[in-house]
Amino acid sequence: MKHLKTWIVTAVIIATAGQAAGQAMYELQSEREQAVESIRTITMLLEQAKQDENASLERLNLITRQINNRNRVILNIRRECKILDDFIAENTEAVAMMQDELTKLKDEYARMIRFAQKNSSNHNLFLFIVTADDVNQAYKRMQYMRQYTQQRKAQLDVIASLTKIIDYQLAGMEKQKIQKMNLLNQQRRENAKLEAEKREQAKAIEELRQRQDDLNQRLQAQEYQQNIVNLAVESYFNEQSEVVASAYQFRMTPEQQQLAVGFLQNRGQLPWPVERGIITAQFGVHPHPLLSQITIKNSGIDINTNSGAPARAVYAGEVSRVFAISGGNMSVIVRHGRFLTVYSNLASVFVRQGQQVSQKQALGVIFTDPADNKTVLKFQVWENNRKLNPQDWLAR
Repeated sequence: MKHLKTWIVTAVIIATAGQAAGQAMYELQSEREQAVESIRTITMLLEQAKQDENASLERLNLITRQINNRNRVILNIRRECKILDDFIAENTEAVAMMQDELTKLKDEYARMIRFAQKNSSNHNLFLFIVTADDVNQAYKRMQYMRQYTQQRKAQLDVIASLTKIIDYQLAGMEKQKIQKMNLLNQQRRENAKLEAEKREQAKAIEELRQRQDDLNQRLQAQEYQQNIVNLAVESYFNEQSEVVASAYQFRMTPEQQQLAVGFLQNRGQLPWPVERGIITAQFGVHPHPLLSQITIKNSGIDINTNSGAPARAVYAGEVSRVFAISGGNMSVIVRHGRFLTVYSNLASVFVRQGQQVSQKQALGVIFTDPADNKTVLKFQVWENNRKLNPQDWLAR
């Protein structure tokens, strides 16, 4: 029984390690599925824009995001394979040790059987007992024979139980090998898609470089429209602010203070302003990641979404401004206490100034540019008169 206990403990240790590996695999698979979902969304957006043969900065951004997500998928597959490799190696070593032990147990059992056969007749057993020197020794010999018989049966039980443990481990290893083979096949497919996307990216970069003057003009126009939105936000802040502790801050009613507290508590958990989308332009001033000659200035983030998608309020609040921009469609500012969220590039608006809105309420339909069939929401977050990075506030 000592052997069986040892190998049961070994099997439990392996199973516990397997649970830890399984948890790590689950986390990696969840991350991979998020990346795959992003790939599906980007593929849908790229398909919508397929009719436009000319490269655009938005299209390049989408392709770049697609490549980044594809790399995430491939990296996670490699990590999953590494976990499986380690677990298969541990199982292989453990099974080899158990099989070696099983061979020893079977040899030992065979010796027991031969001894039992040699002394199986009643006459031999009788002689073994009656030839004892005294009664006490005879009794001990009887006890020994009983214990030997019990040990032989226990040895058979150990062999059967250890065989089951080995069979279970071997079946688990076979499943892990199949799982790894499936992952490697998926990795090969993902690598092929990645290479195709890199070729498409290189083509888009070359086309944009040849049209760099046009691209600069478009970026300047977007920056001009963004400045108008910023001026509208700052103008509203100036109307509604007061000096508090040597700094200008929004004047707030108790209700607005409560809204501000709730908004702050939901940092990193706010729903996206679109039901489905991909961030294609980051917050802040930075050189374009692929076209180093071009500098991008963004007071918020750009979110590409599907045609006809509505912009949604990320938190409950009051519509502070609804205004149109020449050449830039419409914008909506929603106030949440001392915080503002701004939704720009809307083709139409469903709300009016002074209206109370709830979280996820549709504010308007995002404009789809007929020139390239892109639907882009420009989204900003402000605290008083300070711009914040919207990605820090949205759920991931």
